[in-house]
Amino acid sequence: MSKNQKATLATSFLTDRDLAARLNVSRSFVWKLQGQGRLPMPIKLGRACRWRLADIEAWERAGCPSRDSSTYRDLAREGVSHE
Repeated sequence: MSKNQKATLATSFLTDRDLAARLNVSRSFVWKLQGQGRLPMPIKLGRACRWRLADIEAWERAGCPSRDSSTYRDLAREGVSHE
């Protein structure tokens, strides 16, 4: 894998630290939101959890709906990761 491919991959996924900075909250609050079903589902990459940047952007555009809302189900049909 080239350096460019690695850089693209790294910017396509967010860590809990990246997501906390984006949402201006603590990392523990990110996990609290995740546990409450208020964030898109993360993807497991080995032992690590990462959120797809595209999923987070779509979730933000939709007004940050919880995973059990009809708005989120509409996002899921459009390609946002879900359970």
